[in-house]
Amino acid sequence: MIQHFGPKTMSWVLNLFNNCVRTCRIPNGWRKTKVVALLKPGKDPKVPKSYRPISLLCILYKLYERMIMARMSLTVEENLTPDQAGFRPGRSTCGQLLNLTQYIEDGFEEKQITGTVFVDLTAAYDTVNHKILLLKVAKMIKNKKIVSIIQTLLENRRFFVEMDRRQSR
Repeated sequence: MIQHFGPKTMSWVLNLFNNCVRTCRIPNGWRKTKVVALLKPGKDPKVPKSYRPISLLCILYKLYERMIMARMSLTVEENLTPDQAGFRPGRSTCGQLLNLTQYIEDGFEEKQITGTVFVDLTAAYDTVNHKILLLKVAKMIKNKKIVSIIQTLLENRRFFVEMDRRQSR
């Protein structure tokens, strides 16, 4: 989408983003998310779990968020353990599964008891404590400006649900 912006629009967006970075603030409209509930195929519409929530965010917010992520991703990448595979470029759960298989095989060959624990982190993102997250980010990223921007992105977010052309409050 951004590649279709003309020079004036691109300049306006660049100025807006630079102002957001300089002030560590974002427009209030970016904080509001529309959540649309889509019925999963073949599911009962009377059962709430039959719906998949889709969050529709302001496109400028998404672009700004990506820009901030790009600025901090190299620093974050350098500080993560090699065992962390989720949401990292060039890594996948398949690689983790291969590592686990190798670990089990090595234990078997050495006649050791080998175990593993699997944890279901369903809705983990929804329950993250933002204060603890920001403390961890501040330890990892020494650029206080980026940490302040991330804090701004996490603060005062609101959403409303739209279903059957009706909106929640």
